[in-house]
Amino acid sequence: TCGSKVLAAQFFVQGFGVDNVAESDFLSARDASGHGTSVAAVAAGNAGVAAQISGQDLGHISGVAPAAGLSIYKACWTAPEPSHDGCDTADTVAAIDRAVRDGVDVLNYSLGGAPADPAGAVELAFLNAAAAHVSVVASAGNGGPAAGSVQHPSPWVTTVGATNHSVFHGAVRLGDGSTLFGAMLSDKDVATARLISAGDAAAAGVPQRRASLCYPDSLDASKVDGAIVVCERGVTSRVSKGASVDQAGGTAMVLINTRPGTLDADLQRVPAVHLGVAAARQVRAYIARSGASATARLLAGVTDQPALPAVAGFSGRGPASAWEGDLIKPELTAPGVNVVSASSPASASGTLWGVASGTSIAAPQVAGAAAVVRATNPTWSPATVASAMVTTASPPAGATSLAIGAGELNLPAALQPGLAYDSGSDTWTAMLDAQIDPSAANLPSISVGDLVGRQTVQRTVTNVGRATDTYTATVRGVSGVAASVSPSTITVAPGRTATYTVAFTATRQARYDAYTSGSLIWRDDAGHTVTSPLSIRPQLAAVPSAVTASGASGSVTLLALAGVTGTIHVSTSGLVGASPTGLTLHPLGFDPQRPATSDGTALQTVSVPAGSPAARFEVTTQRRGDDVDFYVYRGTTLVDTSTGTARDKTMTLTNPQQGTYSIYVNAFRAARGGVARAVLTSWVLPHDRQPGLDITPRAVGVTGGQQFSVVASWAKLDPRQRWWGYVGYRGLSDVTYLTLD
Repeated sequence: TCGSKVLAAQFFVQGFGVDNVAESDFLSARDASGHGTSVAAVAAGNAGVAAQISGQDLGHISGVAPAAGLSIYKACWTAPEPSHDGCDTADTVAAIDRAVRDGVDVLNYSLGGAPADPAGAVELAFLNAAAAHVSVVASAGNGGPAAGSVQHPSPWVTTVGATNHSVFHGAVRLGDGSTLFGAMLSDKDVATARLISAGDAAAAGVPQRRASLCYPDSLDASKVDGAIVVCERGVTSRVSKGASVDQAGGTAMVLINTRPGTLDADLQRVPAVHLGVAAARQVRAYIARSGASATARLLAGVTDQPALPAVAGFSGRGPASAWEGDLIKPELTAPGVNVVSASSPASASGTLWGVASGTSIAAPQVAGAAAVVRATNPTWSPATVASAMVTTASPPAGATSLAIGAGELNLPAALQPGLAYDSGSDTWTAMLDAQIDPSAANLPSISVGDLVGRQTVQRTVTNVGRATDTYTATVRGVSGVAASVSPSTITVAPGRTATYTVAFTATRQARYDAYTSGSLIWRDDAGHTVTSPLSIRPQLAAVPSAVTASGASGSVTLLALAGVTGTIHVSTSGLVGASPTGLTLHPLGFDPQRPATSDGTALQTVSVPAGSPAARFEVTTQRRGDDVDFYVYRGTTLVDTSTGTARDKTMTLTNPQQGTYSIYVNAFRAARGGVARAVLTSWVLPHDRQPGLDITPRAVGVTGGQQFSVVASWAKLDPRQRWWGYVGYRGLSDVTYLTLD
């Protein structure tokens, strides 16, 4: 029943399929997992609500925007088989479009997305939403700390990472005196007791692996009674593992990660400490050494955490590969570890309250803040709202822009940011069409993914305050890079704009091919501090990515731009020859999950040796209107695909794993309804240097910011084959691929 808080609630299931929904879920907008309830409550839950978990009084809590109304769009579903749970793109896009049609002001999306695809269906739906004056906020994903793991890379989306601020800590004190720190909700210590591995306490007829995961009814009560049980994370829910320990008479649980992941202070039926991978190894080693004499106790409220907030290990990191490092993602962070929030009583916890972790719970804090900023300044565009939050954020100590963007959300400051950076759909679509470099877009952050010598960027700020103010610029950080702002002082009247430029120049102290972080700060006498995060990656040189030539003998001059004054050393790999294979295919379907040959799909296998620096697969069509795709597998694993409407498609694998690779070439469409004709060529470079490609000079003196050239030459090649190799540059990850027809 909807009221003054929940204004509407709708569900979208056509893409997922009604028949695929588990009986435990509700074929309605009602939340069965607790995720949607938590997200909604964090964004806009009522103020002054008393929260209590397992008898612990947690005081009174509030959503970020307690006066805001909520409209709920359920597009994710539980399946009978947990591995099939999820959200279908057709449903999420339909939900986004419906929210825009309903007139929402802010759209929170606490779901994952493709890290590298701002042109994907969901991101384009967000683009349309932002163009319709909706502020869009999304989670950065939980793939950290891997570089490039950030999700939702679009500049029209405010992407949010997670920080650790939690007071829910605890530790396991092993019988040998070792103390291992983790997450713990209970505020009560657990006295010393036997410590056993769940896998060693399997009930009769239960596989050890199933018991180690603490499946329901998998543990032998005679072995577990009174013990602290070590359960492995995975497959079943964390809460169900604690229930299994309780059912078997265990006194407490130690939940261990077997691979990197979050540490969660869950509402469990027994006291529990959740440990990371390194601590898990120590627990296992101690049990293996001590056997039946292993003991442990749990200590509530103790921690080895450094100063907080600190970026969470799981929080998705930049750079945003879709923009080659020219755009900072995530933009902001917010608490995302062990956050108390409302839950659905239909969920596994069965209570009104729970504790959640992940960027999913960080994003709605920024969405709630966006609602407050918009309510205070209703004429501001979504880009201005995002700018206000980004330029007033507080960066945690020691974190880089690739991990935190601008830093921790600071809502009171965001209400009066002083200056703002505005942009809109014209800029965003121009970025998608590669008409505007992301580093040149009028964003509240500045990132240069490939600084070769010197680069200048321009920004325009608008005074969104009520008085004329004079601001002075300061640049901090970006070690190894000199930055100059012009003009360094600006005076801006209310509603008026000012434009400035920043010139970045790599110095001799620059670390090439590595990002350096910093900030550009504008301050006035009225107390405004407008901070833009900076992320700069100096490069040794800018080199051509690919060159095509012809002839059994010949040469080609490669022109490049130096980013440093000194000497650049050049090397080669290849050439290797390959005979093209002609294909005639009928347009037929292809299932990437079950690859098979047919009249429409051809197969070629290639062997990649250990240490191969690169392999390339190329498919070209011979007639306009023919559309041929290809899919590359290593064994049964899909490595990559090359689809789309381009007539010529190429895939290059750098440092590929050793093994046999299968290339399936499929005719998607044929000109005039006939057959499609294509040519497949495959090259694999060996681990050792092949003769055939010479380069002069191999050591070239260069001057930063100026062009230099090298000459690649070859002789007496077999003209019946096509040849491929590359030119490499020491200290530079980029290479120049050379194809000879």
